[in-house]
Amino acid sequence: MYQVTSWILFTLASTGVLIHAEAEIISTRGKEVVCTTTDVRNQVEQFRPKLENCTVIEGSLQILLIEHADTYAYEGLSFPNLVEITDYLLLYRVYGLRTLSNMFPNLAVIRGQRLFFNYALVVFEMPNFEGLGLSSLTTIERGAVRIEKNSAMCYINTIDWDRILNVRMDDNFIMENKDDKVG
Repeated sequence: MYQVTSWILFTLASTGVLIHAEAEIISTRGKEVVCTTTDVRNQVEQFRPKLENCTVIEGSLQILLIEHADTYAYEGLSFPNLVEITDYLLLYRVYGLRTLSNMFPNLAVIRGQRLFFNYALVVFEMPNFEGLGLSSLTTIERGAVRIEKNSAMCYINTIDWDRILNVRMDDNFIMENKDDKVG
């Protein structure tokens, strides 16, 4: 357990990849609202001001270290306009969050232009996370997925990653989720 946790903490601390950034609207083209790299951390209340109206995040979306929240804190949080992230999506130690189905119902593309250590999608140590719920996600253009140590996550093995990803399944790291412990 220590080695895996130390991987993410070392990665976070040593690389400076997780930048505390405010979302900034950099372009509005017609109905498209392009926002910059967005970091939501510590408080659920940060979601709405940082993600409201964004259709594209030009950069990464990092949701992390929200440790004092319950499932009710996320009710009503929905960002249906968000359809694309150009870099990566990272979720780490977000308590109370059970799925992304209501939060990002129309997220279709993660481009992976910049990756988090070869990963375009990372879901790590999410204790209440039951399922990804990204039913509109059709493409991860570059990079693999790392979905690990999510004790409540089910059905992750039912996702056809070959249809979504442009990498080999061997490049993905999907371990120590509830699916691995059942049966």
